[in-house]
Amino acid sequence: AIKKVIKKFFPKLRKKKKSELSYAERGKISKIVQRKAKLITRMAKKLRIVVKKRDVERRKKMSQKDDTPKKSKKMLQRATIT
Repeated sequence: AIKKVIKKFFPKLRKKKKSELSYAERGKISKIVQRKAKLITRMAKKLRIVVKKRDVERRKKMSQKDDTPKKSKKMLQRATIT
């Protein structure tokens, strides 16, 4: 959430990496974050819901893949030898 707020209110970060900014610009970023603390907490709550949904979907896909029978390397080698 902090990254999104910074990119919205500090457009220089879209073009540069954070490590390339001067100390004064980094100070501006920290002031922006402090001023927008309430906005960041609201965004974090919304993002948490989205991330949780993605995680549940990912885990469902993982469990579906695990249900299929797997052949071991030895079984595959035996099949190619005969």
